[in-house]
Amino acid sequence: MMQEKDWFCRESKMPKVPVTMPHLSDTMETGKISSWTKKPGNRVKAGEVIGEIETDKALVEIESPAEGVFLSPREAGESDVPVGETIAWIDTSGVEEVPLPAHDERPVTSGSIGTTGVAFQSMKADETFPPPALKADTLIPATIQGTDPDVRMTPYAKALANDLGVPTGSLFPKGGHQVITAKDVLRMALKQSVDPDLTLGPPFRIEKNSSIRESVARNMVNALQIPSFRISSDIELSLFIDVVKKAGISITLGLSRILAVSVMDHPRMNASWISGGMALRDQVDVGIAVDTGEGLVTPVLRNTAKRDIRDLQAEWEILLEKARKQKLLPREYLGGTIYLSNLGNFRCVSYFDAVIPVGASAILAVAAPRSNGFSSLTLTCDHRVVFGADAARFLETFSANLKNSALFPGRMKDKAGIEK
Repeated sequence: MMQEKDWFCRESKMPKVPVTMPHLSDTMETGKISSWTKKPGNRVKAGEVIGEIETDKALVEIESPAEGVFLSPREAGESDVPVGETIAWIDTSGVEEVPLPAHDERPVTSGSIGTTGVAFQSMKADETFPPPALKADTLIPATIQGTDPDVRMTPYAKALANDLGVPTGSLFPKGGHQVITAKDVLRMALKQSVDPDLTLGPPFRIEKNSSIRESVARNMVNALQIPSFRISSDIELSLFIDVVKKAGISITLGLSRILAVSVMDHPRMNASWISGGMALRDQVDVGIAVDTGEGLVTPVLRNTAKRDIRDLQAEWEILLEKARKQKLLPREYLGGTIYLSNLGNFRCVSYFDAVIPVGASAILAVAAPRSNGFSSLTLTCDHRVVFGADAARFLETFSANLKNSALFPGRMKDKAGIEK
């Protein structure tokens, strides 16, 4: 964390721009400061990369929001920083970098005068803009043991906590503010879970979850709210595998292409249930489950049914590499309209089903081919959008399209025009 001894700047009314923890996805509540590429006092340009944060699914570069001097970064490695909280500052006043005074010249209080005759003020790492003012008579003491006595709670938040059975001692205001609101109560209520009693078992230790594992856990809990059903079929894949191999295409990409083309004939498979009805989408964006070793991510191939297969192959290779390095951007792993999970490379897996990600109505799980060339395919569907007969007809279309070699024309060539 930035210490007061590291940086001082002239005391004045300096326009400062906060660098905040960005909100990069609907599931992101906190982020981890992975590293800083700039040091306090460095001059930066607007849009220049100043560090990296670890989100729920990837490492993302942070850009400076303005031109100026980089100040007061929070400590690299700090995790669970709430979205919107200030993690550094950019001083845009044009003040020149001021070297740290010698020990005997160091000002001991804000605004004191050193031997150079220049007033200094330390920049605190936890400095944030104050929240909007609230009337004192609308707040009540939070009575939370161990917290700042100035922390208050709105009456509605207090009543809501009582109704939901949320202990007030577990509540804290988000973003460094001093007021606990109903949102803070609901956030804690949704996080509450009953931990198993491990005290009668062997000794254990607690290992903190990675951001990606926490994200997967949240997504799985949310997905369980979807009323779903499963339908399975044994489908021959051996001929399809021969075709895609001759075309120089990965099996997973080939399955994604077949999936997207099949969806075009069954538009409800591409819909999503929302409060106002069903969201119908004309473009098929296939999300593909990828194991990173740390957890599951789903890079999304956009417009998979209509784009040239060679373009899709090139993009898939890029997305796969970024996924393994945790470098995917939110727009590259969010927003799929239908999903694919292929465990065909695990020969021991004869059958499995997958969980529908929120925002989609179906996911196809593909198990390993057996010795007779057949594989077990299981389609999990949102029963609000897709009915059993709809799913059966879709699998028939998918099976027929597997035999359509015209979807994978010729052998692919590299940039030099040589066949792969």
